Amino acid sequence: MRFAPVFRSIDILMVAVLVASVVWTFKIKYDSQEAIDSVARLQKQIEAEENRVDLLKSGLELAYKPITLREISETLWRAIGIKAD
Repeated sequence: MRFAPVFRSIDILMVAVLVASVVWTFKIKYDSQEAIDSVARLQKQIEAEENRVDLLKSGLELAYKPITLREISETLWRAIGIKAD
C-alpha cells in the first residue's frame, strides 16, 4: 500500500508529459503546414510576375520592330494630313 500514491503520481506525470508532447507535435505540424502554404502562395506570385515580365518584354519587342514603327509613323502622318515618303 505504500507504493500506491507514488505510482499514481508517476502515472499523472506521464500522462501530463504525453499530453504536452501531443500538443507540441500538433503545433509543429500546424506551423510546418502554414509554412508550406506560404511557400506555395509565394511561388504562385513569382510565377505570375514572371509571366507579366515576359508579356511586357514581348510587347516591347513588338513595339520596337522597324516595321511596327514605320506603320505607326505612317498612320500618324496620315492622321495629321502630311504625305509620308
